[in-house]
Amino acid sequence: PVLAELSTDAFLQKGVLPLWGAGDTECVYLSSGFEEGATVKHGFAYSPSGFCRMFMGSVAGDGSVVSEYTLMPNSLPLPKAIVMFADDATNAIPAASALDPAQAAFYYAGACAPAGCSEFEAAAQLVMQLAGQVPFYMVNAAAFSDPAAMRQAAAALPGKAGGPACSLGLKAIEVPGGAAAASGEAAEATAQALTDKVASRCKSLDAVLAAGPPVSKKE
Repeated sequence: PVLAELSTDAFLQKGVLPLWGAGDTECVYLSSGFEEGATVKHGFAYSPSGFCRMFMGSVAGDGSVVSEYTLMPNSLPLPKAIVMFADDATNAIPAASALDPAQAAFYYAGACAPAGCSEFEAAAQLVMQLAGQVPFYMVNAAAFSDPAAMRQAAAALPGKAGGPACSLGLKAIEVPGGAAAASGEAAEATAQALTDKVASRCKSLDAVLAAGPPVSKKE
Protein backbone atom coordinates (compact mmCIF):
# COMPACT_ATOMS: atom_id res chain seq x y z
CA PRO A 1 0.00 0.00 0.00
CA VAL A 2 2.79 2.47 0.80
CA LEU A 3 4.52 1.70 -2.48
CA ALA A 4 1.26 2.22 -4.34
CA GLU A 5 0.74 5.61 -2.68
CA LEU A 6 4.24 6.73 -3.53
CA SER A 7 4.61 5.45 -7.08
CA THR A 8 1.25 5.10 -8.84
CA ASP A 9 1.43 8.55 -10.44
CA ALA A 10 5.01 7.98 -11.56
CA PHE A 11 3.92 4.88 -13.48
CA LEU A 12 0.93 6.68 -14.99
CA GLN A 13 3.07 9.60 -16.13
CA LYS A 14 5.04 7.05 -18.18
CA GLY A 15 1.88 5.62 -19.74
CA VAL A 16 1.84 2.52 -17.52
CA LEU A 17 -1.06 1.39 -15.31
CA PRO A 18 0.22 -0.27 -12.13
CA LEU A 19 -2.06 -3.03 -10.86
CA TRP A 20 -1.25 -3.40 -7.18
CA GLY A 21 -2.30 -6.75 -5.84
CA ALA A 22 -1.74 -10.44 -6.40
CA GLY A 23 -2.77 -13.19 -8.76
CA ASP A 24 -1.75 -15.04 -11.88
CA THR A 25 -2.72 -15.33 -15.52
CA GLU A 26 -6.16 -16.61 -14.47
CA CYS A 27 -7.14 -13.62 -12.35
CA VAL A 28 -5.59 -10.49 -10.85
CA TYR A 29 -6.98 -9.12 -7.58
CA LEU A 30 -6.32 -5.42 -6.97
CA SER A 31 -6.19 -5.73 -3.20
CA SER A 32 -4.08 -7.14 -0.42
CA GLY A 33 -5.18 -10.43 1.12
CA PHE A 34 -4.86 -12.54 -2.03
CA GLU A 35 -1.15 -13.35 -1.79
CA GLU A 36 -1.52 -16.93 -0.52
CA GLY A 37 -1.17 -19.27 -3.47
CA ALA A 38 -0.68 -16.42 -5.94
CA THR A 39 2.08 -16.71 -8.51
CA VAL A 40 2.69 -12.96 -8.41
CA LYS A 41 2.32 -11.33 -5.01
CA HIS A 42 3.47 -7.76 -5.61
CA GLY A 43 1.60 -6.44 -8.59
CA PHE A 44 1.38 -6.28 -12.35
CA ALA A 45 1.61 -3.50 -14.91
CA TYR A 46 -0.24 -2.79 -18.14
CA SER A 47 0.49 -0.49 -21.05
CA PRO A 48 -0.41 -0.61 -24.75
CA SER A 49 2.94 -2.38 -25.17
CA GLY A 50 1.91 -5.35 -23.05
CA PHE A 51 1.27 -6.86 -19.64
CA CYS A 52 3.92 -7.87 -17.13
CA ARG A 53 4.53 -8.77 -13.53
CA MET A 54 6.31 -6.37 -11.23
CA PHE A 55 8.33 -7.33 -8.19
CA MET A 56 9.19 -10.96 -7.54
CA GLY A 57 10.69 -11.64 -4.13
CA SER A 58 10.08 -12.81 -0.59
CA VAL A 59 11.56 -12.27 2.85
CA ALA A 60 13.63 -15.11 4.31
CA GLY A 61 13.58 -16.09 7.97
CA ASP A 62 16.72 -14.03 8.62
CA GLY A 63 15.12 -10.93 7.15
CA SER A 64 17.00 -11.00 3.86
CA VAL A 65 15.19 -10.59 0.54
CA VAL A 66 15.10 -13.64 -1.71
CA SER A 67 14.87 -12.88 -5.42
CA GLU A 68 12.18 -14.82 -7.28
CA TYR A 69 12.57 -13.19 -10.66
CA THR A 70 13.55 -16.47 -12.32
CA LEU A 71 10.28 -18.17 -11.39
CA MET A 72 8.38 -16.70 -14.32
CA PRO A 73 9.03 -14.44 -17.31
CA ASN A 74 8.60 -10.70 -17.07
CA SER A 75 6.19 -10.44 -20.00
CA LEU A 76 2.91 -12.29 -19.45
CA PRO A 77 -0.29 -12.97 -21.35
CA LEU A 78 -3.26 -10.91 -20.26
CA PRO A 79 -5.16 -12.44 -17.34
CA LYS A 80 -8.59 -13.92 -17.89
CA ALA A 81 -10.17 -11.54 -15.37
CA ILE A 82 -9.38 -8.59 -13.12
CA VAL A 83 -11.20 -7.86 -9.87
CA MET A 84 -10.99 -4.41 -8.30
CA PHE A 85 -12.32 -3.35 -4.91
CA ALA A 86 -14.42 -0.47 -3.63
CA ASP A 87 -15.20 0.34 0.00
CA ASP A 88 -18.69 1.86 -0.07
CA ALA A 89 -20.21 1.79 3.40
CA THR A 90 -23.62 2.87 2.04
CA ASN A 91 -23.80 -0.45 0.13
CA ALA A 92 -25.18 1.37 -2.90
CA ILE A 93 -22.34 -0.28 -4.81
CA PRO A 94 -23.32 -3.97 -5.00
CA ALA A 95 -21.33 -6.64 -3.22
CA ALA A 96 -20.14 -7.80 -6.65
CA SER A 97 -20.73 -6.61 -10.18
CA ALA A 98 -19.54 -7.09 -13.77
CA LEU A 99 -18.32 -3.94 -15.50
CA ASP A 100 -18.10 -2.85 -19.11
CA PRO A 101 -14.93 -0.96 -20.13
CA ALA A 102 -16.28 2.53 -19.51
CA GLN A 103 -17.79 1.49 -16.15
CA ALA A 104 -14.45 -0.04 -15.15
CA ALA A 105 -12.77 3.31 -15.86
CA PHE A 106 -15.49 5.28 -14.04
CA TYR A 107 -15.39 3.17 -10.89
CA TYR A 108 -11.62 2.94 -10.88
CA ALA A 109 -11.46 6.74 -10.85
CA GLY A 110 -14.36 7.15 -8.44
CA ALA A 111 -14.02 4.31 -5.96
CA CYS A 112 -11.14 1.90 -6.56
CA ALA A 113 -7.94 3.81 -7.35
CA PRO A 114 -5.14 3.41 -4.80
CA ALA A 115 -4.51 6.19 -2.31
CA GLY A 116 -2.01 8.66 -3.68
CA CYS A 117 -3.30 8.48 -7.26
CA SER A 118 -3.97 11.87 -8.83
CA GLU A 119 -3.40 11.08 -12.53
CA PHE A 120 -6.99 9.95 -12.90
CA GLU A 121 -7.49 10.70 -16.58
CA ALA A 122 -4.41 8.72 -17.56
CA ALA A 123 -5.50 5.86 -15.29
CA ALA A 124 -9.07 5.86 -16.60
CA GLN A 125 -7.91 5.73 -20.21
CA LEU A 126 -5.62 2.78 -19.52
CA VAL A 127 -8.27 0.96 -17.50
CA MET A 128 -10.76 1.40 -20.35
CA GLN A 129 -8.22 0.01 -22.83
CA LEU A 130 -7.44 -2.96 -20.62
CA ALA A 131 -11.10 -3.65 -19.84
CA GLY A 132 -11.75 -3.83 -23.57
CA GLN A 133 -9.52 -6.92 -23.59
CA VAL A 134 -10.07 -8.46 -20.15
CA PRO A 135 -13.34 -8.83 -18.16
CA PHE A 136 -13.42 -6.50 -15.15
CA TYR A 137 -15.32 -7.12 -11.94
CA MET A 138 -15.82 -4.98 -8.85
CA VAL A 139 -16.28 -6.12 -5.26
CA ASN A 140 -17.56 -3.77 -2.57
CA ALA A 141 -15.51 -4.86 0.43
CA ALA A 142 -17.79 -2.94 2.80
CA ALA A 143 -20.69 -5.22 1.86
CA PHE A 144 -19.01 -8.14 3.67
CA SER A 145 -18.74 -8.53 7.43
CA ASP A 146 -16.28 -11.40 6.99
CA PRO A 147 -13.07 -10.72 5.00
CA ALA A 148 -12.76 -14.43 4.20
CA ALA A 149 -16.22 -14.40 2.63
CA MET A 150 -15.22 -11.35 0.60
CA ARG A 151 -12.14 -13.11 -0.73
CA GLN A 152 -14.11 -16.25 -1.56
CA ALA A 153 -16.70 -14.19 -3.41
CA ALA A 154 -14.00 -12.39 -5.39
CA ALA A 155 -12.31 -15.66 -6.32
CA ALA A 156 -15.58 -17.03 -7.69
CA LEU A 157 -16.29 -14.09 -10.03
CA PRO A 158 -14.23 -14.89 -13.16
CA GLY A 159 -16.50 -16.18 -15.89
CA LYS A 160 -19.71 -14.88 -14.31
CA ALA A 161 -22.09 -12.50 -16.05
CA GLY A 162 -23.92 -9.76 -14.21
CA GLY A 163 -27.64 -9.80 -13.68
CA PRO A 164 -30.20 -7.03 -14.15
CA ALA A 165 -28.93 -3.50 -13.53
CA CYS A 166 -29.12 -2.26 -9.94
CA SER A 167 -30.00 1.31 -8.94
CA LEU A 168 -26.49 2.47 -9.95
CA GLY A 169 -26.85 0.89 -13.37
CA LEU A 170 -24.37 -1.89 -12.54
CA LYS A 171 -24.90 -5.54 -13.43
CA ALA A 172 -24.87 -7.02 -9.95
CA ILE A 173 -23.74 -10.58 -9.26
CA GLU A 174 -25.27 -12.40 -6.31
CA VAL A 175 -22.54 -13.77 -4.03
CA PRO A 176 -22.65 -15.53 -0.65
CA GLY A 177 -22.00 -13.32 2.36
CA GLY A 178 -22.58 -10.01 0.61
CA ALA A 179 -25.16 -7.50 1.80
CA ALA A 180 -27.96 -6.56 -0.56
CA ALA A 181 -27.34 -3.38 -2.51
CA ALA A 182 -29.01 -0.29 -1.09
CA SER A 183 -31.60 1.62 -3.06
CA GLY A 184 -33.67 4.76 -2.61
CA GLU A 185 -32.12 7.86 -1.06
CA ALA A 186 -28.86 6.13 -0.07
CA ALA A 187 -28.27 5.01 -3.65
CA GLU A 188 -29.20 8.41 -5.04
CA ALA A 189 -26.78 10.18 -2.70
CA THR A 190 -23.97 7.77 -3.55
CA ALA A 191 -24.68 8.09 -7.27
CA GLN A 192 -24.43 11.87 -7.06
CA ALA A 193 -21.25 11.76 -4.97
CA LEU A 194 -19.58 9.35 -7.41
CA THR A 195 -20.65 11.42 -10.39
CA ASP A 196 -19.31 14.64 -8.87
CA LYS A 197 -16.02 12.97 -7.93
CA VAL A 198 -15.39 11.46 -11.35
CA ALA A 199 -16.48 14.67 -13.10
CA SER A 200 -13.76 16.52 -11.20
CA ARG A 201 -11.15 13.84 -11.94
CA CYS A 202 -11.88 12.95 -15.57
CA LYS A 203 -13.21 16.19 -17.02
CA SER A 204 -12.26 15.50 -20.64
CA LEU A 205 -13.30 11.83 -20.82
CA ASP A 206 -16.89 11.95 -22.02
CA ALA A 207 -17.20 8.17 -22.45
CA VAL A 208 -16.14 7.62 -18.83
CA LEU A 209 -18.48 10.29 -17.47
CA ALA A 210 -21.38 8.82 -19.43
CA ALA A 211 -20.78 5.41 -17.82
CA GLY A 212 -21.69 6.65 -14.35
CA PRO A 213 -24.90 5.93 -12.46
CA PRO A 214 -28.15 7.67 -13.35
CA VAL A 215 -28.57 10.86 -11.36
CA SER A 216 -31.31 13.44 -11.05
CA LYS A 217 -30.57 16.68 -12.82
CA LYS A 218 -29.67 19.45 -10.42
CA GLU A 219 -32.06 22.39 -10.34
